[in-house]
Amino acid sequence: MPLDKEELARLKNEEIRVVIYQPPRFLYQAQAPYFGAGVAGVFNPVTGGFTGGMAADPRSQVFAIDSPLEDPATQVKNVFIKGVANQLDVARLIQAGEPLSDDDAQALQKKFGGGIVLDFKTNTWGVLSSPMITAPYQLVYLGRSRLLRLSDGRVLWQAQCSYDGRNREAYLDQFKVNSTPVLKEKFAEAAESCAKQLLAQFPGTQK
Repeated sequence: MPLDKEELARLKNEEIRVVIYQPPRFLYQAQAPYFGAGVAGVFNPVTGGFTGGMAADPRSQVFAIDSPLEDPATQVKNVFIKGVANQLDVARLIQAGEPLSDDDAQALQKKFGGGIVLDFKTNTWGVLSSPMITAPYQLVYLGRSRLLRLSDGRVLWQAQCSYDGRNREAYLDQFKVNSTPVLKEKFAEAAESCAKQLLAQFPGTQK
């Protein structure tokens, strides 16, 4: 959704609340070496360990788990704000504090009243695997940003970003040995890429 030039001109004189949301649960699709007939052990790429007792081969299933990793939306937000400084007055961008749980316009109106919100949201993040045991894991990230006018709930600008880590593979052994640092590095790459995608869709920013 492109931003109207007149709206952009008005935004330069507006105070804008910058918001992120609580991320969805981290997704992973596990490789499953079998420990016995009908019983599989699920490799968790976040903890680097195996969990036994699954009755079915989970390689075709995606699991949602709690993750200690920082939501990439925080870095997406920071990179985007630096990149948009030539179009918006950064001094007028007010950080909203703790991540919010609801991105519905009415919920934002109830919390902030009026004004403009610039928000960043992680829609999907996780690590998926190939059906082949020797194949690498694939990091996936999908995000969204928008400018929302709370007085009437109108979306002034909205853009999506995505990151598919097939060209930056991390193999199973890397996750086993030191999973969290590897994932932090990969999601930092994802956040940087997504912020640049969002900036490319914002009028007047350097492409």
